[in-house]
Amino acid sequence: RDEDSKRFYSSKAWRRLAREQLRREPLCAECLKAGRITPSKIADHIQPIREGGARLDRGNIQSLCRACHNRKHG
Repeated sequence: RDEDSKRFYSSKAWRRLAREQLRREPLCAECLKAGRITPSKIADHIQPIREGGARLDRGNIQSLCRACHNRKHG
């Protein structure tokens, strides 16, 4: 990650939003679509910031398990 990304993902605003997201949606969104029930571990931007996604917009955040997050960003 570049320095700007590192600063953003360690910011209070992101950490707070990520915690709220995981509390609101404790199951992985991708696993649910596939009929699996898996606890989420990561708050993920649906549209990546580098592709114009809004950084702190709740509508651009989803909960994912590590496997789905890694698959998406692999």
